[in-house]
Amino acid sequence: MSKEIADLKAKGGSFERVAGPATTDTMEKKPLDPNIVGQEIVLADAWQKLNTDEVGIMGLYGMGGVGKTVLLDQINNK
Repeated sequence: MSKEIADLKAKGGSFERVAGPATTDTMEKKPLDPNIVGQEIVLADAWQKLNTDEVGIMGLYGMGGVGKTVLLDQINNK
């Protein structure tokens, strides 16, 4: 691999920039039913925790089909 790098440099390869500028974070509102049946308490709890200075990141886990993605979309839209 070192030989390949040396060959590329000898051919005039430019390696000053190896990555482009960082992308900006964008939020996109997801079209959802405004009511999430049975998860109102979970949404309220998650939202309250995320709005404290003590929580910087939160993980969502559970079996498939329990509504993790819907909950995340609701948090995103809020």
